[in-house]
Amino acid sequence: MHSSTFIWLALALMVLWLVLKVALAITSVLLHLLWIAAIIFFVCWIFGQFTGNKRAT
Repeated sequence: MHSSTFIWLALALMVLWLVLKVALAITSVLLHLLWIAAIIFFVCWIFGQFTGNKRAT
């Protein structure tokens, strides 16, 4: 293999690494937002249970 082939392979791997790092960071943020939303909904549900606000089901 030529030395330029190694350089292109290294660059391709670096780009792939950066793309995956960004994608995983975005996924991590979305998962944290889901946890925060779940906690907020749970707190609202508990508050509704204690205040006696019953929704028709």
